[in-house]
Amino acid sequence: MAFLEADIREKLRERLLDLAGPVRLVFFKENMSDACERAEGLLKEVVALTDKIELKVYNRYLDDTIAAEYGIEASPTLILEGPAGGRVRLMGKLVGYEFAVFLAALKDTAAGKAEVGQKAREKLGWVAQPARIRCFITPACVHCPKVARTAQRFAVEYSHVTAEIIDITEFPALAAQYEVDQVPKVIINDRVMFLGAAPEHIFAQAVALSVQGERQPKVEILPRAEGVRPPNPQGPRRI
Repeated sequence: MAFLEADIREKLRERLLDLAGPVRLVFFKENMSDACERAEGLLKEVVALTDKIELKVYNRYLDDTIAAEYGIEASPTLILEGPAGGRVRLMGKLVGYEFAVFLAALKDTAAGKAEVGQKAREKLGWVAQPARIRCFITPACVHCPKVARTAQRFAVEYSHVTAEIIDITEFPALAAQYEVDQVPKVIINDRVMFLGAAPEHIFAQAVALSVQGERQPKVEILPRAEGVRPPNPQGPRRI
């Protein structure tokens, strides 16, 4: 079964010629999962289009030692490794807007650097502690790619930042744990949260707040700022 149509495959082949360097995709799956099967099949088709991408596939239960080394919580989980390391993760089956997010992350990961605006750099430049960004999205959310792309750029550009893009339709339990009822929802270090597609400098402000001292509140909700696009309803959860 082919996941990419012929014309899309050829356009993608041309696009992958521009990759600045090699990328290693580390994919964790589990048996009897339609989402894992689809994501793996799609990744194999992408990898077949270029010699710049390597794909490693592991079963998170059978390869539990490797899964533990990567800190894998669930599957399907894809880690993109390039010159800047493997600080970008995608959790989902790469459908809808998720696939576009994957392609953009692939480009930045291959380059080992990403474009970040000056206002955001002023807030992120002094961050010297780990910042774990969790972006909760859905494949059909029109504002989610903007948030996911910003998180990925921060992760590629700054060594203390990691970005996890989580499809809540595939991980409803995780969404429930973080009380996600609208998307995009961003939670950083389990301390700072905001809803909607925030401008890059507001996003950077949230990252900076998340690494402040222990005396700061555990969770801060950023006020609605000019330019923040409202979140989308999550929609019915899968059971």
